[in-house]
Amino acid sequence: MSRKEYVLIWPVWNKTVLVHFKLSGPAYAQGLNGAGGKVEEGEAPADAAFREYREEVGGVSSCGELLPIGPVAEGEDFIVHGFALDVEPMGRGQFVDGLPATWLSPFADVETARWAGGARESAKQAVRVVLGVA
Repeated sequence: MSRKEYVLIWPVWNKTVLVHFKLSGPAYAQGLNGAGGKVEEGEAPADAAFREYREEVGGVSSCGELLPIGPVAEGEDFIVHGFALDVEPMGRGQFVDGLPATWLSPFADVETARWAGGARESAKQAVRVVLGVA
């Protein structure tokens, strides 16, 4: 049996990442998270990341190169490929998968922020990759 493949995309702007509060899906994905979804059969993870980004994120005017940050979660039967995307936001309203989203620093010491399992560390890595300090 082959592992299921997923992608997680962190839009990065001004040392912050675009997050939304995910309430559904597997427990490790619930909480503050980025955009993402399933890699379709025959699709490369980078292509899936761009597709999911276009489907789920609105209100971003321009984006740079899609940068891999490595696996952000994996188990015996799944892997989540992480990507960073340097973006320039447009307007004030931001949404991820139809849910209100906000720009948040993964480096801020926010005690009340409930990040999805592993999401905060992968968000930090996304910012580092975009800044070229990874």
